[in-house]
Amino acid sequence: MSSSSELARLEPIGRRLVTIESGFLAAACTLAMVMGTAFYDNVTTSRLLLVLILLLLIQVLVSPRLFFCREFALYLAFVAYLFLTLLWTPDPVLGTNTLFPAVDFILVQIIMGSLVKFGEARAVLLGTLIGLWVGAGILTYAIGFPFILPRDMSYNGVAAIYLYGLYVALTLACMTRSKALLLLAALLAMAHIVATTSIKTNLGVLLGAAAAGVVYFRESLRLLRRHVLVLVLGVCAIAYGIASSNLAIEGLQRGVDRVTLGVNVLQAREDQSGYTGFDERTYWAREGLKAWARNPLFGNGVEAFRADYGITSHSAPIDLLYNTGLIGFVLFYAMFVSLAVRLFNPRASPSLRALTFAAVVCNVFITFSGTVFYQTFQAGFIAIGTALLLRPSQHGSAHERASTRGLR
Repeated sequence: MSSSSELARLEPIGRRLVTIESGFLAAACTLAMVMGTAFYDNVTTSRLLLVLILLLLIQVLVSPRLFFCREFALYLAFVAYLFLTLLWTPDPVLGTNTLFPAVDFILVQIIMGSLVKFGEARAVLLGTLIGLWVGAGILTYAIGFPFILPRDMSYNGVAAIYLYGLYVALTLACMTRSKALLLLAALLAMAHIVATTSIKTNLGVLLGAAAAGVVYFRESLRLLRRHVLVLVLGVCAIAYGIASSNLAIEGLQRGVDRVTLGVNVLQAREDQSGYTGFDERTYWAREGLKAWARNPLFGNGVEAFRADYGITSHSAPIDLLYNTGLIGFVLFYAMFVSLAVRLFNPRASPSLRALTFAAVVCNVFITFSGTVFYQTFQAGFIAIGTALLLRPSQHGSAHERASTRGLR
């Protein structure tokens, strides 16, 4: 048998192995992210760092190519500046609360971005969903969520897990023909987001969907019309499952009540019965801006706000301005601006661009009421969104299939 015929027989096997390995690494990375978010007392950011380094080493051994783009460079410059501010921060030890997860953020960007860019994107996203739902199952087993809402649960952190699952499921649905199960997974993730009672995450999803519906009106209408039957059946199936459990009904009702309360608070711009955090956040924002004005360019150092006031401002813009000045603020939000610019790439499918735009709006909105500038799920979204927008259209085109065949 000639060497060429042997190679022809081995190539499909090699491609299949690389696909499986990519899916496995994506699942492992996502599971580690879920564990680090849901069980942060036990899975500290320093321990997560070791896991991510190990996964990156395995990835390099499997496929010695790493994806790096301007979004990653902006965040890397942001982290470098965070380390520089250790020179003048009031508490360098406290600064590790930001520095460790910020390094985790970079590693997640590189791992997920490289897997999507150089591997079979659909396999990577499927592995991501598997890792996420395995982690969600462990979370349910350990603390009972969504049937029980423990008082000590980080509901914003858990909401970020399911927001990531919602984004990945919808992204994968944009790239495959068999969408029914993926849309069901997206609806299930949305139900979990509501059950967390995280006001900013739920409102972020609504705002992102509304913004995408306006900017990409034709594409949104087309997608809704094509999949309305699947969506209706999925909603009915989830509603039936919830209706069969009193605990699930109570959990969903709590979430709906909290979102309604959040809307009322935003409209009134003052505390309401059942929520007394608006006035406090407004106070911290006002104090933070006053102190930032004394050193507007360089800031007061990483974690300076927490060191000075014993608490964060609960707002990424305020914390960034106070701690890192305009330099850190611009570097961080320039990452989202850069990703938004990529939406003009004509090679990407319209549905993928609409979804990415919705996710950008959602995530930026969430930063306004949360210090999430080092959250690993933000990193995963930036990595996946950027890598996919740099690939050809994901509708199974001949060009993409040819590119996939060329992978080793």
